[in-house]
Amino acid sequence: MAFKSWLIATALLLSPSLWAQEIKAQTLKEMSLSSTELADICKRLPKCNPNSGQLFKRKSPEEYYFIDDTPQLALLTKADTYQLKQRWDFADYVHDSQITRAASDSRLYIHPVLYPLSKEQWAIALIKGASDWFSGGAGTEEKADFIQLNADGSYQVALKDIPFYYDLIVKACFREDETKNSPHCQDEETQILKIAYQDIGKPYYQWKMTYIFTDWSAHMPESEAIVERKTELVVPFESLDKRSDP
Repeated sequence: MAFKSWLIATALLLSPSLWAQEIKAQTLKEMSLSSTELADICKRLPKCNPNSGQLFKRKSPEEYYFIDDTPQLALLTKADTYQLKQRWDFADYVHDSQITRAASDSRLYIHPVLYPLSKEQWAIALIKGASDWFSGGAGTEEKADFIQLNADGSYQVALKDIPFYYDLIVKACFREDETKNSPHCQDEETQILKIAYQDIGKPYYQWKMTYIFTDWSAHMPESEAIVERKTELVVPFESLDKRSDP
């Protein structure tokens, strides 16, 4: 009887339905958009930049999002044509992150990913970024404000000034023999952000933010690149003024 009870308990513990589902961000898939469809969508918006406009699809629930560089995000439904359901306008948004590693003029853009804040609330990343090209190299720096999308078209800043992406590439081969024989002809630094989400019983999920920094020196094989990680636990809204740069 004890053995039978153990089998039942083990089966219950291993049942997939009892395991918490992994909480994931939803990457929006870019869709093809004809010039006629683009013009039709733009007609339904108070403003629109057709030169930068892109259409994206969310898999579950099936929804469509239009993004341009004004910047704005429009939620659409589709029957015979696309219909506007809601719109979030970031034209007047003040993104006060400091871009220190790239000297060119910065720009704002919406990253086409929905980030989970809670079971019902989602955020987008509004990116402030700049890129520089110089003799022998190039660099890019991006910082994100994560912004909650409210159903009425308003929005709230959930996290701000988050290092989102960085890279720096500097040419290191200047002679033909170096180019021919070196395993890596540039000094290269990159930093990327990965986020995991956990329900800890609060109104908003806990975000585990892992910054991965890679330093790959010139003339070294990739296997000898130095990789460092820093992890930070934050809760949207709670952590607005409590975080530090990696």
